[in-house]
Amino acid sequence: MSNLINLNNYLFFNFKAYFLKDISPSVRRTSTNQLQVNISAEPVYRTRDEFIELLMEKIREGLIRQLQKTQKRLEEIESKKLSLKQQNAISEETIIKKIQYTG
Repeated sequence: MSNLINLNNYLFFNFKAYFLKDISPSVRRTSTNQLQVNISAEPVYRTRDEFIELLMEKIREGLIRQLQKTQKRLEEIESKKLSLKQQNAISEETIIKKIQYTG
């Protein structure tokens, strides 16, 4: 699949151009605060006010996703701490035995 068009032995890129306000509603905000747009989705005409509504909704959705991921990671901290302490106790015991054996 090529995005190049040959016209009189000149190569041109084939692309769609439309206003940002007309992006597909399937757009999503990434964690780096960029808009991710499905290039194959058809643009949807909307007013600038409607675009502001869509953009703010997508930003809100992205922030909620980030918050949920953060909440989950915060909830896992205590169990990870306990697991690390148990692993540390086991390895510490092994190290002490090796020191005593060689000494």
